[in-house]
Amino acid sequence: MILSIVTVVKNDITRLIKTIESLKYYYNDKNFEHIIVDGKSTDNTSNTIKKIKQENKNILFKSSQDNGIYDAMNVGIDLSNGDFIIFLNAGDKLIADKFELLKKINKYIVLEPHILCFPFSQVFMEQIIERFPKKKCLDKLPTSHQAMVFSKKFLQVSKYNLSYKIASDFDLYSQSDKSKVYFVSNFTVLTMVEGEGVASQNFLLSYLEYLKIISNRYSGLLRLILLLKVIYKIFIMTIFKLLLTKSFFVKLKKVLYQLLEKKYNF
Repeated sequence: MILSIVTVVKNDITRLIKTIESLKYYYNDKNFEHIIVDGKSTDNTSNTIKKIKQENKNILFKSSQDNGIYDAMNVGIDLSNGDFIIFLNAGDKLIADKFELLKKINKYIVLEPHILCFPFSQVFMEQIIERFPKKKCLDKLPTSHQAMVFSKKFLQVSKYNLSYKIASDFDLYSQSDKSKVYFVSNFTVLTMVEGEGVASQNFLLSYLEYLKIISNRYSGLLRLILLLKVIYKIFIMTIFKLLLTKSFFVKLKKVLYQLLEKKYNF
């Protein structure tokens, strides 16, 4: 099996169905599996998935108590059978052609990658924006977490750190060998992700965890430079949030966000 698609969910059946609908093209294909890790939902998630499983052989469903989203994602890693793993949130969609995706992944297998970084589409302010992997920075993810295809070998050694509530994906990326991180830019967008995720809604906590991760991972002048970059982002984003909160500024907010991203590499 080539790719395991892991989705963690709790009481979010409506958005989970959106993800499942996007994966119908991948179901019943021996190269793929969809692992749904449920945190003991009370919204009929279990019964719904059991019905869907009757027609789709490669759905694996597990419902149990967990210690948060990253604990559930680690459960998904343990259950996976694929050589590579991608994590989709409930509501996200995998939209790439499966044959082209298999061809591209197989091209990189011989390089023994830790992470493959793909382009993705993001829904932001009711607009769809395509984003492509950028340079390998040490203070940010190179692409969306839902557009990163991880080697299972890497994930078996470097799992999600449960001490972080929002930024454990950044901590995981920081553990990778950057020479084993590859950008797959000459490819159609891999996923369609929701624009306002947990990290964007709690940007201050996210960046505070970034500061902690950088402090733990790096030392000397490099650590100081990376910390200052994150602190600068906190300052800019705080001003940004304070000034642009009214609906009147929705369009302006989108334009400024794009300019900030381009200029300051957010």
